[in-house]
Amino acid sequence: MQQEDIFYPLPLRADQEPENDASDIPVDFGIQIPEPSETDINQNPTSKSTVDSSCSTYPWPNMEMFLTDMLFSSTRLRFSNAQKSAILSWAHELHAKNIPTLSSLERCQKSIRTMIGNPTQRYQSTMGDLFYLSEISEAIAKDFSNPLTRSMMQDYPEDGGNGMSQVFHGSKLL
Repeated sequence: MQQEDIFYPLPLRADQEPENDASDIPVDFGIQIPEPSETDINQNPTSKSTVDSSCSTYPWPNMEMFLTDMLFSSTRLRFSNAQKSAILSWAHELHAKNIPTLSSLERCQKSIRTMIGNPTQRYQSTMGDLFYLSEISEAIAKDFSNPLTRSMMQDYPEDGGNGMSQVFHGSKLL
């Protein structure tokens, strides 16, 4: 490969700015988590085996563990253990504070599963195929017991006059 080879046919010049700067857009995932208290900030993610229920990120010990668990537990973005280790090592190299280790994250996930249970049950068909099922009643009960999701749930239909804004309104109004 020679120096004059261009990898990208239309590179941005240094004086060009991208039209949409993602750093200007406020990040809001729809979940309002209170600001961590001073004890939450000073807590080492691997130092305690139990988490105080008054902690703002309960059942996670701190915000770093919560965010790391959310990233690595995404159903649409699967990480291998090697990738998880590489990401955590990268965060350490950037001198980020309170980055959990992979083993402390696994211990935290195990304690949360023990505390709230794992709703997914593994089944094997007669042909040998594996599949997993979750009890819908348990999922709905957890949604109703969670104050973050409960406030956004609508149990009763709304009379919208001549029109309906949600499909489920029509079946309940009949």
